Amino acid sequence: MQNTEEIRPFTIDVPQADLADLRDRLARTRLPDQAPDAPWAYVLPAGQRDPYAVYELLHTLELADVKIERATAPLTARAGETPMDLPP
Repeated sequence: MQNTEEIRPFTIDVPQADLADLRDRLARTRLPDQAPDAPWAYVLPAGQRDPYAVYELLHTLELADVKIERATAPLTARAGETPMDLPP
Protein backbone atom coordinates (compact mmCIF):
# COMPACT_ATOMS: atom_id res chain seq x y z
CA MET A 1 0.00 0.00 0.00
CA GLN A 2 1.36 3.42 -0.96
CA ASN A 3 1.67 6.09 1.75
CA THR A 4 -0.71 8.90 0.64
CA GLU A 5 0.93 11.37 3.06
CA GLU A 6 4.28 11.08 1.33
CA ILE A 7 5.65 14.40 0.13
CA ARG A 8 6.39 14.26 -3.58
CA PRO A 9 8.18 17.04 -5.46
CA PHE A 10 6.35 18.83 -8.25
CA THR A 11 6.96 21.77 -10.55
CA ILE A 12 4.70 24.48 -11.89
CA ASP A 13 5.22 26.81 -14.80
CA VAL A 14 4.26 30.41 -14.08
CA PRO A 15 5.06 32.93 -16.79
CA GLN A 16 7.70 35.47 -15.70
CA ALA A 17 5.43 38.32 -16.80
CA ASP A 18 2.78 37.14 -14.31
CA LEU A 19 5.34 36.97 -11.51
CA ALA A 20 6.65 40.44 -12.37
CA ASP A 21 3.10 41.81 -12.36
CA LEU A 22 2.41 40.22 -8.97
CA ARG A 23 5.64 41.61 -7.48
CA ASP A 24 4.77 45.07 -8.83
CA ARG A 25 1.23 44.99 -7.39
CA LEU A 26 2.48 43.74 -4.01
CA ALA A 27 5.11 46.48 -3.89
CA ARG A 28 2.39 49.12 -4.51
CA THR A 29 -0.02 47.71 -1.91
CA ARG A 30 -0.73 50.07 0.97
CA LEU A 31 -2.60 48.96 4.04
CA PRO A 32 -4.97 51.42 5.76
CA ASP A 33 -4.00 53.15 8.99
CA GLN A 34 -5.10 51.49 12.19
CA ALA A 35 -8.82 51.84 12.90
CA PRO A 36 -9.62 53.99 15.96
CA ASP A 37 -11.13 51.05 17.85
CA ALA A 38 -8.43 48.53 16.90
CA PRO A 39 -6.40 46.93 19.69
CA TRP A 40 -3.14 48.66 20.48
CA ALA A 41 -1.47 45.47 21.63
CA TYR A 42 -1.70 41.76 20.97
CA VAL A 43 -0.39 39.26 23.50
CA LEU A 44 0.37 35.76 22.33
CA PRO A 45 0.87 33.42 25.29
CA ALA A 46 3.87 31.12 25.19
CA GLY A 47 3.25 27.45 24.57
CA GLN A 48 0.65 27.74 21.83
CA ARG A 49 -0.59 24.38 20.53
CA ASP A 50 -0.04 25.35 16.90
CA PRO A 51 3.32 27.12 16.50
CA TYR A 52 2.78 27.45 12.74
CA ALA A 53 -0.44 29.41 13.33
CA VAL A 54 1.52 31.76 15.60
CA TYR A 55 4.16 32.12 12.89
CA GLU A 56 1.47 32.93 10.32
CA LEU A 57 -0.11 35.54 12.61
CA LEU A 58 3.25 37.18 13.31
CA HIS A 59 4.03 37.17 9.60
CA THR A 60 0.68 38.81 8.82
CA LEU A 61 1.25 41.47 11.49
CA GLU A 62 4.76 42.07 10.14
CA LEU A 63 3.40 42.56 6.61
CA ALA A 64 1.07 45.21 8.04
CA ASP A 65 4.07 47.03 9.57
CA VAL A 66 2.96 46.14 13.11
CA LYS A 67 5.85 46.39 15.55
CA ILE A 68 6.56 42.98 17.09
CA GLU A 69 8.44 42.56 20.34
CA ARG A 70 9.14 39.65 22.65
CA ALA A 71 8.22 40.28 26.29
CA THR A 72 11.22 40.39 28.59
CA ALA A 73 9.15 39.98 31.76
CA PRO A 74 5.80 38.43 32.70
CA LEU A 75 2.77 40.52 31.69
CA THR A 76 -0.32 41.19 33.76
CA ALA A 77 -3.56 42.96 32.89
CA ARG A 78 -6.14 44.45 35.17
CA ALA A 79 -9.14 42.15 35.46
CA GLY A 80 -12.32 43.28 33.76
CA GLU A 81 -10.65 45.87 31.55
CA THR A 82 -10.28 45.74 27.82
CA PRO A 83 -7.41 47.37 25.93
CA MET A 84 -9.72 50.28 25.02
CA ASP A 85 -10.33 50.92 28.75
CA LEU A 86 -6.64 51.16 29.59
CA PRO A 87 -4.89 54.52 29.42
CA PRO A 88 -2.67 55.10 26.38
